Amino acid sequence: MKRKRRTSKSKTAASVQLPYVEFGKLIRSLRLKMGMSQVSLGEELDLHPSYVSRMEHGERRASPEVLKRMSEMLGCPLDHLLVVSGLTDDSLSGKQVTIEKVVSLRKEVEQLRRRVGEIAQAEVGTKAPSGRRPPMRSVPVFDAMPAGILLPSAKGKTKALKTLKLPEKELKDHPDAFALVATGDSMIDAGILEGDVVVISPTAKVKSGDIAVVALRGRKASVKTVYLEGDKVLLQEANRNYRPIVLDYPKDVEIIGKAVLIWRKLG
Repeated sequence: MKRKRRTSKSKTAASVQLPYVEFGKLIRSLRLKMGMSQVSLGEELDLHPSYVSRMEHGERRASPEVLKRMSEMLGCPLDHLLVVSGLTDDSLSGKQVTIEKVVSLRKEVEQLRRRVGEIAQAEVGTKAPSGRRPPMRSVPVFDAMPAGILLPSAKGKTKALKTLKLPEKELKDHPDAFALVATGDSMIDAGILEGDVVVISPTAKVKSGDIAVVALRGRKASVKTVYLEGDKVLLQEANRNYRPIVLDYPKDVEIIGKAVLIWRKLG
């Protein structure tokens, strides 16, 4: 019985095929050629000598990172080590390229393209047909605007300096829009510089904190930030060098309209 057991074990051991025999033979051959022991090779590769031994016996193979160091140390091309160990270049990056992954990546790219197209279409809005310009509207531009310009008796008496053509989609909610050329530096912190054209909507509701065009006690109009409190109005410039003023409303100040667009010519 004992003899049968020993024979069985021997046959079992002989029938076991170690997975990395060729790799182990190659490492052992290269190590001996360099005159290194398993201990010294393990120290250089930061591996335990027992692990080096198991590699040389075909029981283990090195990781891609260790193979890189081994290639430099033993003077063996990395691609040769990869092939013998059963690894590939893709294993170095931790990514196995498969048909399924390629198909999945293509689907993701198509989804991103469709999403980009949807965003671009949303930005364009009602895009004009190819070859046609979007609808435009001419807005009168004044260099100075007296108080009372919105009164029926004043309409047509104040002559516009020029007209400015703007896209209709920017003005669709402001049918009576007109513009005023900004002067001075009182609103520079709000991004309104001298020479900018401020587009004004007389029909838009001016709420507390809005930028609006106002006229003080019959004087010419100016751009201010408006704060309404009952029968008082606080007018604030966007410049630290100017102090706010409080006036009776509507006795001492006329709110001409809300600033809805700033147009600046560059260059």
